[in-house]
Amino acid sequence: MSIANAYRTLVKRVADHQLARPPALDERPVHNLNMNDPFFDSLKREYGPEFDVWFGRIAQEGRKCWVYFEDDHSIGALLIFKVEQESLPFNPAFPKRKRLKLSTFKVTHVGHKIGELFVKLAAHHAIAESCEEAYLTHFTKPQDDLVELISEYGFERVAETRTGEEVFLKEILPNREKISKLPATIISQRYYPMFDDGLASVYSIENPKRLRCNTKYWRPLPHRNKRPRRS
Repeated sequence: MSIANAYRTLVKRVADHQLARPPALDERPVHNLNMNDPFFDSLKREYGPEFDVWFGRIAQEGRKCWVYFEDDHSIGALLIFKVEQESLPFNPAFPKRKRLKLSTFKVTHVGHKIGELFVKLAAHHAIAESCEEAYLTHFTKPQDDLVELISEYGFERVAETRTGEEVFLKEILPNREKISKLPATIISQRYYPMFDDGLASVYSIENPKRLRCNTKYWRPLPHRNKRPRRS
């Protein structure tokens, strides 16, 4: 099976089935969230009055999110996302391309791998929507746990916004030529969750001596089990 045919098969299978989510995570419209939840306090301090304006606008647009609620119904983790297809005025600028934008990525309920689950959900959603890349912008801090987390899963610092936020980008479906020039351990880190087309053999990160090859359809590669961290 060619790469193109394998990709079309994968996209159809993902599109035909609802993306499985852990029971603790809920997908819902942003307008259903409580803006007065203390979860948003740090974001309001970081972005100022513009955050409330932005939040109101995306709520009216019908933007969706994945959210984790604590037992008292307060927010413990949130990932707001959006599919877009446009050029972006970063430094350097991004050409027009279909991307998944992660607008807000914050976890306060730590120690349960929710950050890792968000990355997996984002990658699978990007594949289902035929996105070439996923990205987020972030005001980086010293010893930044979010940057440490997303770097482990293939996001790389590639640009800066006009307001000084750093832009982190993850390629969703890299081309075969690029993969063939990289060590297997780098492939697993940079492009996880990714899919092997059955033509380019890729090593398992847990067992570098064992080849994962000759697959009929693309499939996710395993990733090392990291200790819990804040994201």
